[in-house]
Amino acid sequence: MPTYALLGATGSTGSAVLRYLLEIPPLDLTLNIFVRNEDKLLKAFPDLLSTKQPCIKIVKGVPSDQDALLKALENATVIFQCIATNESKPGVSVAYDTVYAVTGALDVLHNDQEEKYRTPFVVQVRAAPLNPMFAAQEPWLMSTFIHFALYHTYADTDRACKHLASMHDKTPALLDYAFVDTFAVFDGEGTTRTGHELTLTGPLPNAISYADVGAGFCEIAERREEFKGKGVGVRPTGKVKATPGNPDIKIDPRERDTAIIYLSFKHPMLSDITSYNHFQLVEVESSQSSTDYTPASYTGARACLDLAHSWLKTCQASHDECKSRPLKPLAAPSRLLWVPPCGSDVTNLAVREARLGEYQPGVPYISLSHRWGSPAQLLLKTTNRPALRLSIPVAGLKKSVQDASTLVQRFGVSYLWVDTLCILQDDPQDLAREIADMHNIYSNAVCNIAASDAEADDEGCFVNRDPALVTQYRVRLIVDPSGEARHLLHRGWQPASDSVDSSVLASRGWVFQERLLSRRLLHCTKQGLVWECFETEASEMFPEGQLEQLGHPHSRLKAALVKEEPSIHGSKLLNEDWPTIVQYYTVCNLTYSQDKLKALAGISAMIQEVTDDEYIAGFWKSRMLWSLCWVPMTLSPRRFPSAASPAPSWSWASVQGMIYPPGYISDRERLLVSLEGIRYVSAPPEAKSLDKWPILDIQGHILDAEWEPFGPWDSSTPPTGRLFVSSKRADRQHEDMGTGQVSYDDSSKAPPRGIQLLPIYESDLSTTGLVLAALGSEDLHCEAVKHSVGRVVRQRIGTFQSSRLDLSTGSVASLTLV
Repeated sequence: MPTYALLGATGSTGSAVLRYLLEIPPLDLTLNIFVRNEDKLLKAFPDLLSTKQPCIKIVKGVPSDQDALLKALENATVIFQCIATNESKPGVSVAYDTVYAVTGALDVLHNDQEEKYRTPFVVQVRAAPLNPMFAAQEPWLMSTFIHFALYHTYADTDRACKHLASMHDKTPALLDYAFVDTFAVFDGEGTTRTGHELTLTGPLPNAISYADVGAGFCEIAERREEFKGKGVGVRPTGKVKATPGNPDIKIDPRERDTAIIYLSFKHPMLSDITSYNHFQLVEVESSQSSTDYTPASYTGARACLDLAHSWLKTCQASHDECKSRPLKPLAAPSRLLWVPPCGSDVTNLAVREARLGEYQPGVPYISLSHRWGSPAQLLLKTTNRPALRLSIPVAGLKKSVQDASTLVQRFGVSYLWVDTLCILQDDPQDLAREIADMHNIYSNAVCNIAASDAEADDEGCFVNRDPALVTQYRVRLIVDPSGEARHLLHRGWQPASDSVDSSVLASRGWVFQERLLSRRLLHCTKQGLVWECFETEASEMFPEGQLEQLGHPHSRLKAALVKEEPSIHGSKLLNEDWPTIVQYYTVCNLTYSQDKLKALAGISAMIQEVTDDEYIAGFWKSRMLWSLCWVPMTLSPRRFPSAASPAPSWSWASVQGMIYPPGYISDRERLLVSLEGIRYVSAPPEAKSLDKWPILDIQGHILDAEWEPFGPWDSSTPPTGRLFVSSKRADRQHEDMGTGQVSYDDSSKAPPRGIQLLPIYESDLSTTGLVLAALGSEDLHCEAVKHSVGRVVRQRIGTFQSSRLDLSTGSVASLTLV
């Protein structure tokens, strides 16, 4: 009986393969479907679970989840690798990462099963332009355009395919493979096949439907002995339906090799047309492809400052959401820097103080986000406070503050807030008070200026750059048969939002909050100026507003903070946006671990204002139990030392690095625990992030289990392994009740083999929950023990996911989670 593994069943290619296998399955087929989003799969295929033939097994996971991948690949005779992306962005590695994970999992199976191992045949999606045979048959201009537009996607796919081939060459018994080659694929939602045929020599037409590609994948699997190690083209035998937005683009024969593409090949990224380096195109309306703005070579030039000022004026005049968003309308910082009015020389600034009545609540001011760098700069202290209240020579300030003062003056505002000169750096009480109010300071500012790419304040906000990096280069294609032109734009060396994300400043935890809370942001990057507010993104390349195709999740998150939107899963802000916020935030760096929750306090305060929910150590009470099963995403996860941990063990803030929070829970998943209460006790002596320590009283099933690591324990890699849950019932004492994956929160020490499980929720197929441990001697200081007499007190050490467990084999207990 054959077993097929389908990786990526919710994309257009994977869906087409699945649709074909459901309609015309091989005899006695078992189909393991590996998918990240089971709900999306079942929505697209509502009758999937009731299908009798083939025998369907759904494995939920991501490629980095080796245990889930092993479950999907075990005993597979054919593997359809359909996980890829069409988004051509620098650094994309979706296809390679997946293939790397697949070959790693196959290596584990190969070593474990030895002579019982069956060599699988991997059917890997590729693209015709990567097959020299097919690429040579394509018109030069079309081939050039395709490589330009999809350079980064092709690089990722090519790397994946070469890795697959090299693993076969290294260990032929590990896998066999074939690459599936097509040009443009259309009709992703279509279910009707027009007919197809396979070819090794071509030619291939410019278009084929996904339904026919899916059928081609399955035929290649059936004829795998014939196609081992080859690139196989799939071409249609019927008429292809060109879906809206994806026209059948053909080269006009009258202009086959002439200037259909109007492009300056003097552009720095296009000095060698054969390299296709970093060239990306995006389709626009003809009206969107025009601008009167001419970028300057220095981002502090008059033209650039005027553009930034126009963004501010437009936002103040017409953006209702931005005008209505101060968290505290009458609040103002304790101190501000006075900046001379526009038209005056900016030679001297001065510190002004609210308590002395030198400005009124609600006074307009600009804030600055920056990196200090070298401490050898002017700081406000109790000793120089009187002098700085009189005058601060601008020439003695770092360049970031000088440049920010220039922007403040150009914007017609009189005050600037910068932490170095508005907080008493040698007064602990003043520091604590101002840091606690930081979120209000940024959310009430007229605009926040970010010195995004300055490693230190010496480098400043403004830079010299090649203006070609933010100049629109227009591309015009002739579309057959109408002859109408399609307009495309060169999207630059790097999209504006990407240049902000990859900037020096973006890696800082405090700055993440400043970015989301600020009503308006002017990012000063090495590429150019970028504008961001609650309603608009703009850049020097797109001064009238960033194209929707190039938008960024941060903009959606900023908009979400403004207004609560219901969804079918309840609060969209709490169920969908908050997990995204946590995931982005935990990638960022913090100098002090005790700031882990403080640096997110402003965002949580705004969400609390919108939702009226209770915020508890990184969680929302209404979603507390569902949210407990977060997973560390770093290679070497580490917990903070127990005595100095910024949060309890059940909170994601107790670990270092990026975490993956669970998103919304579908209707198919059921909660298995109940929250009896939340109590607050004294925090550990060195933990300074929380005044009171929240502990959870939970009722649920506790199961004894053992886990077997995938390999020798290594502190530099995540400790993961297989899970074995045994029954406590006398009649089933030695029967394994389920297998699954364990993921631990700390790889610095080998976890115990014998563990306890607390199932949190289950679906029809799986159970997910926490791995628990008793408190060690170093944890006995915790007052939770004193206040929990008669209760089981446990701490979280990881998570598990297994096949659905029989909870009657465990014991129901009331426990305290610390």
